[in-house]
Amino acid sequence: MAIDPVPALDGIFSHGDAVAAGLTHRQLERNYIRLLPGRWIRNTTPVTQHLIRQAALSLAPRGALLCHATAAELHGGVVPQTSSIHVGILQGQRVRTGGITAHHYEVLPKTVVVQGLPVTSTQQTFVDLARCLPLVDAVVLGDSFVRRDHSALEQLLTLAREARGRGSRTAIRAAELLRVGAESPYETRIRLLMALAGLPEPVLQHLVRDARGRIVYRLDLAYPHCRVAVEYDGAHHATAAQRSVDHQRREDLESVGWRVVVATASDIHSRPELLLTRIRNALRLAGGRLTLPSEEWRLHFRPAL
Repeated sequence: MAIDPVPALDGIFSHGDAVAAGLTHRQLERNYIRLLPGRWIRNTTPVTQHLIRQAALSLAPRGALLCHATAAELHGGVVPQTSSIHVGILQGQRVRTGGITAHHYEVLPKTVVVQGLPVTSTQQTFVDLARCLPLVDAVVLGDSFVRRDHSALEQLLTLAREARGRGSRTAIRAAELLRVGAESPYETRIRLLMALAGLPEPVLQHLVRDARGRIVYRLDLAYPHCRVAVEYDGAHHATAAQRSVDHQRREDLESVGWRVVVATASDIHSRPELLLTRIRNALRLAGGRLTLPSEEWRLHFRPAL
């Protein structure tokens, strides 16, 4: 018995395209993959985030763009993971499809092209997200943009200050807390914990030189005037070899008068108050200047139960 050939459909197509091409439901299910409700692709095609984003735009009204968390990911920003594709559309327009989160604009913002897709700029993306993210996550995102382009700092602050409406005050606050120099999300979190607790602002990526002026160490966060350092101990420090290097490094720093406070992800998530106490004690013992403490940090860093 002859087998009916499967009609060939290339690229992303709709259910209507499948019907028009003569595909049966069984052929569709057997030979194609559903990217999103209403959008399909041949099952020999590797499914990528890029294809899913393209599919989302094809389901949105003409002129739609990628925004919010999806735009942040495309720009290389650090943002909480989301399973949705975020698209920007005009007020009054609708996208009624699972897997897509629509955001409405009175006027669509200017776009940039990233990987061939229309995307909000880094500045617009930051302000959009800073309006709705928790403060710490917003600053982590902004710092990640600034880490890639130091000139972005003033641009993010300028656009945030122009924001109006819901969430604009949070966006401005987040922008004012951005700094050049945080090299990881957890360095940003440590810095924010310290700032919101009222500790003096540390120097980021402080260079320690030897007697001949050669750079021997770079410290994550430091108070050079009293030689107190706060170092983030991330996952890459977990190997025995790296721990040995870290131990020698701290001994070297202590031998020239530095006090080193080591902070881990667990300290941030489970023991933030203890970490602050350790930093304050180190500053006090070193004769550092202590400002009036603040309890604002408790609103943003709640110990995990």
